[in-house]
Amino acid sequence: MQAQGYPVGMIMPGVPAQMMPAGFPMQGAPVMMGAGFPGPQQVRPAQMGGYYGAPQQPQYDLLGQFQNLNLNQPRSTQKKADNQERKKRMNELPSLYVSGLPLQNFLDLDFFKFFTSKGYKVKNAKVVIDSRTNKPRGYGYLQFVDPAEADRCLREMNNQTLMGNALRIVKSTSEPKFEKDANLLVKNIDKEVTQQEIYDKFSAFGNVVSCKLETYPNSKESRGYAYVQFEKPEDA
Repeated sequence: MQAQGYPVGMIMPGVPAQMMPAGFPMQGAPVMMGAGFPGPQQVRPAQMGGYYGAPQQPQYDLLGQFQNLNLNQPRSTQKKADNQERKKRMNELPSLYVSGLPLQNFLDLDFFKFFTSKGYKVKNAKVVIDSRTNKPRGYGYLQFVDPAEADRCLREMNNQTLMGNALRIVKSTSEPKFEKDANLLVKNIDKEVTQQEIYDKFSAFGNVVSCKLETYPNSKESRGYAYVQFEKPEDA
C-alpha cells in the first residue's frame, strides 16, 4: 500500500541493525503511511509509538571550510610576518645603549638584575655577545615600557661605575645621529679624574650626549684621555 507518494518500505541507510531501537521495523518491513502522516523528518515520538524517525546524516560544508582557509599564505610566511610585527613593537619601546659593561661572566640576567636592584623598572636587558669568542663585548641594551623611567635611568646611572668600569649610557635609536663636528678628544687628563667629573665639567658648555674616559682593561686605571660628544657643534 502506498499513499501520497510515500514508499511502502522506509529504509535507514548506513544504520546497523544492532543500533536500531527495539521494535523498530527492519529494512524492507512495511511502514504504513497514509494521508495525514508526516514525513520521516517530522515524526514525533507520540506519532510513531515512541520512536524517532530516521536520523538525518550530518551535513558538512567542506567547501565553506576550505574557502575560510588562507591557502595563499603559507604558515611559515605568516609566522615570519608575526615575528617581524612583534620585533617592530619591541623596537618602539624606549631603549638605552649601555657601554662599559664587564667583559667576563656578565650576561643578560646579570645586566637585568643590576639595574632592577637600583629600583628601575626594566622590561628587557640584552648583553651583546661576540659570535667568535662567545664572550660579552662590553655593551648592551636596556628596554623600558615607560619613557620617563628610561630618562630617569639615563640621568641617574650615566657615568656610574660597575665592577670598576664607568658606564656610558645614551638613548638608543634605530638611526643614531651624532654630529661629527661635535665630538671632542680630550687629552692630558689627570689619572685621578673620573668620567663623571669630565661629564660635569663639559656640561657647562652645552648638552653632552656622551662621555667616555678610556681606561686600561685589567687595572681599570685612566689612560689619560677621553671622548666628549656634544649635541651641537657650536657647543663643542
